[in-house]
Amino acid sequence: MKCTRVRELLELYAGNDLPPRLQERVSRHLDSCAACQAELVRLQRVLAAGRRCFAPAEEVAAGVRLWPRVRAELARDRQRAQFARARVRLALVGVGLTVLVAGAAFWLRDFAMRSAGESALQPAKKLVSQGAALPVVEGGLEPGTTPLVLHVDDPRMTIVWFLD
Repeated sequence: MKCTRVRELLELYAGNDLPPRLQERVSRHLDSCAACQAELVRLQRVLAAGRRCFAPAEEVAAGVRLWPRVRAELARDRQRAQFARARVRLALVGVGLTVLVAGAAFWLRDFAMRSAGESALQPAKKLVSQGAALPVVEGGLEPGTTPLVLHVDDPRMTIVWFLD
């Protein structure tokens, strides 16, 4: 048998799909031909790799049973993510409401003090800072007041407010 004919039959030979008589003839040729033997080895490697790519029927059936569990786990993950986003939104709303209430309380306090002729922030009467390390305030500090010092771009001037 010639090499060209044997190479045509190698796929069937590797899969034991040849009739017994032809299988024997190809086998005898392979015993004497190193080139055809090398081709058979390459073909067997390719077939083995192909078999590894395809799962047996039992594994396919197991995959079919596995998919509902995977789908359920994905749904649980989606629910957890939605819950986490809802918690973040709720926290942001809480922070926003806190800022809004604090601002409204400050505004109401300031409004009430202005209505009574007072202010939460009172400017100093006169400030003189002529090269001194600390600003000099005329009128002094009243008990319970805290100075808030604001430095302006002009190095000769500092603004001081007193907080009640």
